[in-house]
Amino acid sequence: MTLSRCFRLPSLAVVLFALMSCTTPYQESGFTGGVTSLQLSENTFRIVASGNGFTSATTLDGYTLRKASEIALAAGYDSFYFINESIEQKNSSATTNGSSNTYGNVDSSGNLNATTNYTPPTTTQITKYAISKDVYLINRADVTGTSLNIYDAAIINSNFQAP
Repeated sequence: MTLSRCFRLPSLAVVLFALMSCTTPYQESGFTGGVTSLQLSENTFRIVASGNGFTSATTLDGYTLRKASEIALAAGYDSFYFINESIEQKNSSATTNGSSNTYGNVDSSGNLNATTNYTPPTTTQITKYAISKDVYLINRADVTGTSLNIYDAAIINSNFQAP
């Protein structure tokens, strides 16, 4: 049996629905969103986290923290702080088609009894977020007397490790 015979349109629709019906996981950016980073200088990176309509801005903020901690530790730094950040919100909607079904029967006298059930179209509001943060990597020992909100990369990274 060929793949085209096994992979029918209804099963494709089920797979696509399953992909779209859950939050964006922590991953490199792909079809359903994710996280990317771009090095801007020796110790400055831009991190962008984007999600699908089921992913909250809070979740994406956590993804940027996680990515920043991973980058800092991999580059030999123990801390970091964010230079700037922006949150983009895209609002859209999706409308399903309405449908109707008529059921009926004919009795022995030829009388028709029919019932029609109608489901109207429904509209769902969708909000997608994207968070962009520029992160500056530092070693805590090199910074004294500052009011910056400095994050400990090891502590943040440990929050995301499997037990």
